[in-house]
Amino acid sequence: MIVFLIVLLVIIYLIEKLINRLLGVEKQKLSDTLGKTIDRWGRGIILVSVLIMLWFVIDMDWQMKKWFWILYIILLVGFQSILEFIYLRIDYISYRVFFSFIWITLVFE
Repeated sequence: MIVFLIVLLVIIYLIEKLINRLLGVEKQKLSDTLGKTIDRWGRGIILVSVLIMLWFVIDMDWQMKKWFWILYIILLVGFQSILEFIYLRIDYISYRVFFSFIWITLVFE
């Protein structure tokens, strides 16, 4: 299972880089804008809430764990894309493709 997750993360990373290269998307940093503190606080709040909920999810079946991690990925990437849209005024299509790939991979596992 651990090997599968590591391979999945590497594949997701490579697909994101490939999509960005094919679409000609240049990655800009959110930390160079006014959204730097909102980004840090938001990620911290999401992380703390996930760690608290993980305490309850750890004893559940694998199906609930899978949906828990899907929700976490959606929250984290969604939060990042909303902040990038607000502060960088960029609408990344690569995030939509990235979400689609994650959704198909994890749901139909």
